[in-house]
Amino acid sequence: MPSQQSDTSDIKDRIMTTQAIHICQAAEQLSPRERIEVIEHLFYSLDSKSEREKIDLLWAEESERRLSAYERGEMKAIPAEEVFNKLESNRKWKHSFEEYVL
Repeated sequence: MPSQQSDTSDIKDRIMTTQAIHICQAAEQLSPRERIEVIEHLFYSLDSKSEREKIDLLWAEESERRLSAYERGEMKAIPAEEVFNKLESNRKWKHSFEEYVL
């Protein structure tokens, strides 16, 4: 069974720096499209060019697979507003939980 000290250090490891918090707060003021662009930029900054190309290829293949499934009637479309509302709801719950834990 993990000790209390271990739990505390795990929480400290998850706390963002002040700079990261400010960046996140600024990013939250952006439109959803702008936030996606920032996320993609940061995500791709972690990988080499060859890795980015592989990821882009995999996403293109996945997009084609999903589009084909939708066209065959095997997958339904979900309105973007519903998706963004669910994401926002999950984000608010996560922040509330983190504030409670921290």
